Amino acid sequence: MPSVDTSRPVVTPSGGSYTDPVAVTISHEDSDVELRYTTSFYHHPTAESDLYDAPLEVREKTYLRAQAYRDGEPVGEAVAAGFMFFDPAMMAAEYDWQPQPEKAAMMIVFAHPDDEVVPFRGAIPLYGTVRKLPLVNICMSNREGVEKDQMRRKEMEAAFHAYGLPNAPLYANFPDDCYGRPVTDCMNTWGMMETVSYVTEQVRRYKPDVILTHDFYGEYGHPNHIVTAIACFDAFKMANDPGRFPEQVESLGLWQPRKLYAHKAHHNSWIHDWDTPCPELGGRTPQEVAQEGVSCHKSQEAGFVDYQGHDFGLILSSVGPDVKTGDFFENIDTTIYQTVPSS
Repeated sequence: MPSVDTSRPVVTPSGGSYTDPVAVTISHEDSDVELRYTTSFYHHPTAESDLYDAPLEVREKTYLRAQAYRDGEPVGEAVAAGFMFFDPAMMAAEYDWQPQPEKAAMMIVFAHPDDEVVPFRGAIPLYGTVRKLPLVNICMSNREGVEKDQMRRKEMEAAFHAYGLPNAPLYANFPDDCYGRPVTDCMNTWGMMETVSYVTEQVRRYKPDVILTHDFYGEYGHPNHIVTAIACFDAFKMANDPGRFPEQVESLGLWQPRKLYAHKAHHNSWIHDWDTPCPELGGRTPQEVAQEGVSCHKSQEAGFVDYQGHDFGLILSSVGPDVKTGDFFENIDTTIYQTVPSS
């Protein structure tokens, strides 16, 4: 029986985190092969992919895959290497954050650092800075002590500072390692009950009137997005039930949110306006301020999906349907909120 060729190209350096452009070489033990490569997470090299013939200058987020070919047929196995780039000044920056509000008008629950500007776009600048409502923003996947996660955390904090928010985002510390896998894998990795318990606890703690979360189809199918949306759906129903996670109730009490919105949901959906200039934003639009946030996520700059985040559907409501143009606080009295301190 013929042996299986398990040789693979060698990428040098083999990936990592950088602050400056890096020269990357691809080699193989067999000098008689062609080396083909791609620079996108979503594409595997084929016999028609770019031919490697000189070192590559990598200067932005890149997922490099390489495969050896001979006579149009693959030789051995492919290799992959990821390169991320960070701004040293941003990594060193510190901000004078205020405490989280005792009661939030809105809670935005998203899967990753940078998701606050992918599905939700202008919502944070408009409701947090222009309308000065107290917001709590929760990032589900970003682990304390993991170098890559800490770097992305600093990028997101720079983005929140750019939005003009007084309080930093919160982190649930679930792992970010489910992309491309079935949703059930993410449910098992995070623990679906643990995920729902965490979101329910935050709803009881901060008592938001409105919750915003991901598309139930994960925007582009991302399982972390889907599980986050499911957890918000369940938490909306459970937070006011004393039989659900009763260990939380004594210290936090119960709470019934008024509304749950999901990105791109078709039920009772409206297009929201992020494109009107606002004096509170220096004459810029919420969309333009959100774009400043995008620029803070330097490590992800080659991987952004262009979702404008204008369209949301009202999934659950205890105050009736929306009947006017898009306003997350339709049918909710916002005069009860004190002005959020300026950051």
